[in-house]
Amino acid sequence: MARRKRNRKKQVQGFILPGPFTGIVVALLGLALGYVRLGTDCERLGKELKGLESESRNLSRRMLTEEYHWSRMNSAANIERALLKHNIVMGRPRNDQIVRIIRGEPGRVRAAARVPSALEGPLLAQAVLNE
Repeated sequence: MARRKRNRKKQVQGFILPGPFTGIVVALLGLALGYVRLGTDCERLGKELKGLESESRNLSRRMLTEEYHWSRMNSAANIERALLKHNIVMGRPRNDQIVRIIRGEPGRVRAAARVPSALEGPLLAQAVLNE
């Protein structure tokens, strides 16, 4: 019997893996990795958000405490106590020493009460500059 000659180009050697199946598997693997990455990013951002919210609550609580201390410190009784402690003698100004300022148009200031003419210029100029 004669031996048949085989075409070596048509002869398959090794493991055969179809191309479309490989493409589908690679695409599914990419989608799975993307899903896992999104999950971990969401968890990380959630933890960061909780930390920032906690910090915001703490700062808000601290601000309220500081406002309370500031209002107590600036009360009339505490100011008088501090003046006595430092031996500072202060009295109330007389009516002719007071300049009342009324805000008219935005950016303009005018005096509502008359002031003695010697003091009128510098006080009004100072009031306008401080505005």
